[in-house]
Amino acid sequence: MSDNRKAVDVTVLSEDPKKKENEKKAREAESLKMSEEDERIKGQVELLVTRVGDSNTELAAVAVDQLIDLLRTHTSGSVASVPKPLKYVRSMYGQLERVQKETTNPKLAVRLHDVLSFVAMTIEFPDGQRPALEHKLLGTQDDLAHWGHEYLRFLAGCISTEWKERVSKGESVVHLDGFIQQIVSYMVKHQDEPTAVDLLMEVENIKAIIPFIDGHNHRRIASYLAAASKYLTRPMDTEALRVVYDIYVKMESYTEALFVALQLGDRAAVENLFKMCEKSSVSLQMALSCARYRFFLPNDNEEQGILSSANGNMKLSELYRHVATELDAMTPLTPEDIFKTGLDGKQSSSASDSSFKLACSFASGLVNCGYGKDMYLTGEEATWPSEQTDNRLFATTSMLGLIHLWDHADGLLEIEKYLHSDTVNIRAGACLATGISLCGVSHPYDPALGLLNDFVCAPHKEVRIGAILGLGYAYAGSMREEIRELLVPILIDGEQTMEVQCLTALALSMVFVGSTDEGMVETITHILLEMPEKDLKESATCYIILALGCLFLGRQEAADTLLDTLQTSSPIIRRYAEIVVRSCAYAATGNVVVIQNFFHAIAENDEPEDTEVPAAEGDGNGQQQKKNRQQQSTENAAHLNYKAAAVLGIALVALGEDIGTEMAKRSIIHTLLVDTVSKGEANISGRHAIPLAYALLSASNPGMQVVETLNRLSHDSDMLTAINAIVAMGVVAAGSNNARVVSKLRNLALYYQKDRFASYLFSVRLAQGFTMMGRGHLTLSPLLNDRSLVSPTALMGLLVFLHSALNFEEIILGKYSYMVSSIAPSINPRMVLAVDDQMEVVKDGVQVRVGLPVDTVAVAGKPKSITGFQTQTTPTLISVTDKVEVASQKYRPVASVVEGTFVVEEKPNME
Repeated sequence: MSDNRKAVDVTVLSEDPKKKENEKKAREAESLKMSEEDERIKGQVELLVTRVGDSNTELAAVAVDQLIDLLRTHTSGSVASVPKPLKYVRSMYGQLERVQKETTNPKLAVRLHDVLSFVAMTIEFPDGQRPALEHKLLGTQDDLAHWGHEYLRFLAGCISTEWKERVSKGESVVHLDGFIQQIVSYMVKHQDEPTAVDLLMEVENIKAIIPFIDGHNHRRIASYLAAASKYLTRPMDTEALRVVYDIYVKMESYTEALFVALQLGDRAAVENLFKMCEKSSVSLQMALSCARYRFFLPNDNEEQGILSSANGNMKLSELYRHVATELDAMTPLTPEDIFKTGLDGKQSSSASDSSFKLACSFASGLVNCGYGKDMYLTGEEATWPSEQTDNRLFATTSMLGLIHLWDHADGLLEIEKYLHSDTVNIRAGACLATGISLCGVSHPYDPALGLLNDFVCAPHKEVRIGAILGLGYAYAGSMREEIRELLVPILIDGEQTMEVQCLTALALSMVFVGSTDEGMVETITHILLEMPEKDLKESATCYIILALGCLFLGRQEAADTLLDTLQTSSPIIRRYAEIVVRSCAYAATGNVVVIQNFFHAIAENDEPEDTEVPAAEGDGNGQQQKKNRQQQSTENAAHLNYKAAAVLGIALVALGEDIGTEMAKRSIIHTLLVDTVSKGEANISGRHAIPLAYALLSASNPGMQVVETLNRLSHDSDMLTAINAIVAMGVVAAGSNNARVVSKLRNLALYYQKDRFASYLFSVRLAQGFTMMGRGHLTLSPLLNDRSLVSPTALMGLLVFLHSALNFEEIILGKYSYMVSSIAPSINPRMVLAVDDQMEVVKDGVQVRVGLPVDTVAVAGKPKSITGFQTQTTPTLISVTDKVEVASQKYRPVASVVEGTFVVEEKPNME
């Protein structure tokens, strides 16, 4: 008999569900189970809270005191989690609040308010309610320090919000002053200075920190305030820097106070520091720092010979050549050495070309800058006077100024013999070279003014221009009234050509850069507004507009009146002038709103709109009108490209602040995409300014990403973009001898060696000269004091050159090729050299550590400010991103920041 029964599937759990449920209950019971200590604390808290509500006020008062002691004991310092007593009291907050409302004893009520305020910081309340502050205002007013760090930090936040609300309503905030003082005092004593400073900034009373300053905390507070000032709005940022200045002055840290005064642009404060300082070595260090910044003091006191010499850079040429001798870099380099033409015979085929000879002049002047001799321009067999003509002869002669840079003795003698040449352009170039050679030097006898005074009214236009620009370079940043008296009559002379007026305005702006001088602004603005339209279309117009902008360099809202006035200017220049002036006014401020406005300007579609034409006129006339509008738009944009100015403006505003600089670099490259959206023939493009923006942000700082980006743009289909990318590569690597850039430029020289690429090849030669500038001993970076301070004089030199490169064909390769020398005010040695208090070089040098800086602002303890360092002996060279600190057992620096020529003194035996 067969079995037809079927097997039935029975589901069997792998684990017993009851066992799992039992384990869960056991875990919950375990979590609810408290230790004996927890039970004791909870019981103690419950008992005390119960007794607080006792009808016996004496017993209630004792219970409150015991509860306060219990809470304080467990929360006296910083805590990572809620302490047990506070955790249990928190659940009884409502009960305590009822007791407080019902009590009739005022002393008990005050103590209960203290407890409620403390417990309230652990409870979340609806927006707008601040019971912690409300209860404390009704409680004990003078015992904040007893409640611990966390409570005071929480209360500081409540006070900040309360202060803002009351001020916005026009109500009094005097009752908060006592709490603010107590919190600030406690935080400073317990080394939490950032919280104290933040609170004072929130209540707009930063000056109140000064009484709490001492020798242990002044650097921490000052550095935090200085760093925070970059993110504050006007006028809070200026007020914060003023407080930093006052802190350093109070502690007699005059070298640190000097950089703050320079950042504020306060000449009176700088001069006052020299009056207060009684230590000769500190005064000498301040004089050297001012000289590097191009801030020149009046030469009234003949007794201070060393200070005048240091501040006037009188020994800069001597020290610079001493470093070159020590580092074995005095051998002159020929154009063949610079271009490496001997390695490839094909590259030397254009040796007789005029552009090549001009490139040789520029490269030789840049590479041998400051050494007093070279093999091409000053050699015994120099043939350049007979090989160049017109403006190129002018530009070639001016390069003598770079070769003799800072040499106010022998250099002037070498140049002076060309001042009396029969050739007009050689005389003009010699005038310009005279000014260049004295750029950054403040001589008590004013040789530049004595030599060039007669040439500013010479009959030949070229000589006048050379003398005027020479005076501008020689007295750049000096604010000398003698130059105003000499050049303003030429500026307002209606008989002068438009070029002379524009370049005179530029020279005056160099002398008074960032001064906001009202008289000069009015004069230049009047001349610009009165210019006929045909003159406004000249390529030199950009210089008079830039001159206006540089008078307000970094002065922010001070330029608002000028911007309003420019709205009445000709449509040809209106938008360009507005963007240039605004970008200069907000230079190195990181103002996000201004940067956003520039991006909007770049993204604008400025194609002429199609308008309906009457049917009677037919389609032919309509097309002709459209074509005429496009042609007019193209002509107007030929040299005054407001979108290119906006791209450069973004870099100018973002300069100096590391995060803003990196964001700008990433954002600017996206402007290339604008050209891909509906572009007609008449549309303006800022594409060719992108490489120049990178050059401004990374001058003498050849980071790999920037170099690779520029190398990619050097093969761009747009000619001007590719040329500017090549030049920008040279500016980025200026004075560094960077092997990567040298290799890429040599490859570009091979790539563009055909005759039809003559302009490209010229830019490659110029970039090669920049890369090897000063044989690797110079820099173009305008950033000083560990990249925290921007030199307006150096920045203007860069701006003039970069704005010239915006119209490379007409200016650099055209009739203004001598404007390459506008880079002279930006040139500084990148050496680190130790001297004593008599300005004598320290024998055998001083050991220093050269490495990368570490941001130590608001970091606890005494962290190291440098990492990845190498120990070297002065003299040595540093890059833009390097930081230096003295590592000698014998010497110590006078200043906290070591750069350039710095003063050291011997350590006392006790150290």
